[in-house]
Amino acid sequence: MTIHPGRAGACSWAPDGRWLVCHSYDTGAGAVWLLDSQTAEAIQVTDGSSWDYKPTICPTRPAVAFSRSNEGRSVIWVQRLGDGVGDPLVVTGADDRWPTWTQDGNHLFFHRLVDEGAGIAIWDRRTRTVRDLVPAERKPRYASFAPDGRRIVYGAEVGGRSTLRILDLDTGNSQPLPAGEAAFPTWSPDGRTIACTIRPDPSSRWEIATVDVPSGRVRLWTTDRADLRGLHAPVSFAPDGRRLVFRSETEPFEANLLVLELDSGRFTNLTDDSWWDEAPSFSPDGRSVIFMSTRGGDWTWGFYRIDVASKEIVTVAGPDYIERNNPQLTRDGRTLSTMVASRVEELYEQLPDGAGRVVTEAGPGVRYPVPSADGEQVVFTRTRTTVEYWLAENIWASDSPLASLARPLVAEAGTPKVIEQPPLGPVRSPVDTRRR
Repeated sequence: MTIHPGRAGACSWAPDGRWLVCHSYDTGAGAVWLLDSQTAEAIQVTDGSSWDYKPTICPTRPAVAFSRSNEGRSVIWVQRLGDGVGDPLVVTGADDRWPTWTQDGNHLFFHRLVDEGAGIAIWDRRTRTVRDLVPAERKPRYASFAPDGRRIVYGAEVGGRSTLRILDLDTGNSQPLPAGEAAFPTWSPDGRTIACTIRPDPSSRWEIATVDVPSGRVRLWTTDRADLRGLHAPVSFAPDGRRLVFRSETEPFEANLLVLELDSGRFTNLTDDSWWDEAPSFSPDGRSVIFMSTRGGDWTWGFYRIDVASKEIVTVAGPDYIERNNPQLTRDGRTLSTMVASRVEELYEQLPDGAGRVVTEAGPGVRYPVPSADGEQVVFTRTRTTVEYWLAENIWASDSPLASLARPLVAEAGTPKVIEQPPLGPVRSPVDTRRR
């Protein structure tokens, strides 16, 4: 059926029993393809600029439903096969995946992952106490300390969009930071600037940005780098305040680390290989970066430390089948992270000699731990994850968000055009993909 690795996956039959509809990662992202089971002819249905996956064809109409992600959560997307017109079923703050049609083609069943912030708290290492700061109703996300330890900046979800707020720890007062849709904020060492990721508009990609705190002025750094993508992830300032480190996706399931010099705007690859590197942060002396990666093999995460000058990489923890996330280094050599133990994500503290412990007083559902400048306090996000199953009924009805797709396709002459089979025309991928 296929001869190129990575060509097709998650295939299901079209109603005629001849065509398969599949997703493929050959475009560098995800695309939906049709595959003729008799001739092995391949036809590309979506352009592959988004992550399109898990497709299925409607049993009674020339339409395909699939999951679509544009650098973030997935939506259920329905697209006509004849002209490529499509719309989302519904857009929420959740992650909707894996649509399945009912036999009559009128309803869609799908899986929804709801992963939301349930609070922000600070763990004090000296007193072994935890202080709750931001309530669950704000749906908070990633937070970072100001250098003086008296303020934090954090992301809060409003209407499915992430915005930034600054909280004064002494007074409890918070105020918005006017940066638009922004996430993963981190404070500069001098306290004047916040680095983050920003999406200029809902249809655009996320960009690496800095925000001047006193004026609110925003600068986007990556708009001229079309090769950088998947930037919606943690960013870290170097201790000198003149560099940022972040990750950028390259191939499907592969990502590199890059350093941005803020004085010159120059980008330098810190890693450049076929592994997935994630969640980088500078060491307190600025000489190295700690990060999580699949480079241990067998798709297990490990923690690694790379020397910025020599690019030498050493293992900090793992790789093994223990799930660890978001490592951070403190001045005294401790590694802070989260670890999935007893099926929940908890705060973990590892000493320089390798010994460590789960910080049980922080409680379950801990994510994104970030230490204060002196390392004695850790701000983290509490999270809550649930899995739901939904049935969207009567999606072709006149009051449905997809009602426009139910109209008959019209040819240029104005007569109805019935699509009995997909338009033919072989499409070959120009990408030579690598697969493990």
